[in-house]
Amino acid sequence: MVRHLPQVEVNFSEVVDGISAASLLVNGKPASSVAGVGAGPYVFWFPEVDSGNVEFRWAADHVIRDAS
Repeated sequence: MVRHLPQVEVNFSEVVDGISAASLLVNGKPASSVAGVGAGPYVFWFPEVDSGNVEFRWAADHVIRDAS
């Protein structure tokens, strides 16, 4: 159960590109902003999330790809 979730940090095993705030969803809503480079860490900031269970998933139309 989550009571407060302002941000999430994501690391990749390889250098990636194509990251945008809309790439990561929490409870179906995109992040409001993101910062990071290379393999990360990438920090995704979210608008206020309701208390309770949360689900993270990549957006169906994300364009994240291996930069190698």
